[in-house]
Amino acid sequence: MLVCDRYLASSIAYGEAQGLDAAWLTDIQQYLPQPDITFLLDIDPNVSATRKTADRDKYERDLAALGRVRSNYTRQAATGAGWSLLDASRDREAVAADVWKIVAARL
Repeated sequence: MLVCDRYLASSIAYGEAQGLDAAWLTDIQQYLPQPDITFLLDIDPNVSATRKTADRDKYERDLAALGRVRSNYTRQAATGAGWSLLDASRDREAVAADVWKIVAARL
């Protein structure tokens, strides 16, 4: 079974980008269910903007904020257990294959 969520890492990454303390954000979530694995599909905000050129929301249009969020995610991935960092600038089939390979190795 594969269950996806973004609440833990996302709230830290986006909260920290808005000026909140990452340690505090992490601490207040310590009693929530923890993921077994977190995939970070890493892509430069400028590259991601070329993939979706229409109907971008206010967060998707703020490339500076996305850059801060990306830095926060990569910091979490570098220091947290259970993270898999994948280069999402590659072809989506290659990224998907890597995800399935990692999941299959944990079964």
